[in-house]
Amino acid sequence: MNFQTIVGIGLGIFVFSIIMSIPWEVEEVETYFTYEPYTYEKSLVRVNQIRKFPWIYEVTQAQYIVKNTDAEKGTFDLNFIFDNGAETETKTETVDILAGEEKGNIITYYLRGKVVWK
Repeated sequence: MNFQTIVGIGLGIFVFSIIMSIPWEVEEVETYFTYEPYTYEKSLVRVNQIRKFPWIYEVTQAQYIVKNTDAEKGTFDLNFIFDNGAETETKTETVDILAGEEKGNIITYYLRGKVVWK
């Protein structure tokens, strides 16, 4: 090895060690999800006892309307509790509603009786 090669390698090691000793600031970004409640208005329009085919038995039918009053679109889980005095059953519907939009639907269940919407 000649003198220039040794000086070049030494200078390279010196520059490399200076660069590696410089403190580097790295910004860490951590992603996490949170659930925030949407603002909405809901109304249970009517509850009826109707006969379903083959017209032997009656079911409870509830008509509802939900309005998303939030600034963002949302997915709403709507829980309906059907109660005939002896049994209670919960039926859940998931509805996607855009911001400011209103959706209505009818939910039917085999238990006769009243409906509680939570």
